Amino acid sequence: MPFHGIAALYRRSFWIRVIVAILAYSRPPTTTRGSYAARCRQSFRHRRPGGQLVSEVEIYRININCVSIKVKTKRWGSVKCIVEECERRGKSRGLCWAHGGGTKCSAPSCTKVAVSNGCCWAHGGGKRCAYDGCNKAAYERTHNYCAKHHDQLKDGNEVLHV
Repeated sequence: MPFHGIAALYRRSFWIRVIVAILAYSRPPTTTRGSYAARCRQSFRHRRPGGQLVSEVEIYRININCVSIKVKTKRWGSVKCIVEECERRGKSRGLCWAHGGGTKCSAPSCTKVAVSNGCCWAHGGGKRCAYDGCNKAAYERTHNYCAKHHDQLKDGNEVLHV
């Protein structure tokens, strides 16, 4: 089946599910089947402490015995930074990156942000250069070499193997 045929089939099945969901809520409950469906219905209405609605309910699929509901959550992001006049979003402890948010280094008396393995760059977090004897920071985009050795290998006769 061609790709556009699969997309059309998917769109069609989505609208069929929507129509069936509308019909299920518009008809009065019947005997056994309707009352069971009414018992299975789930209502997900999450509100913040101030009463602001956080998520919406979307009917996803209806089978013979039960109504299944999928919660479609709005992504509000994190809270605003607690520092006055800062408009950025907070990471941890309510602070943005600029004001000290994020995971802290696990080394004693270090206040820097952790890069990986719970440590900052100075205390062993992140990758190191693959060149023998070099202990500088390295990245995937430079093939695990520091910027200096990556430039030397790129410009010189040695070839970087990807």
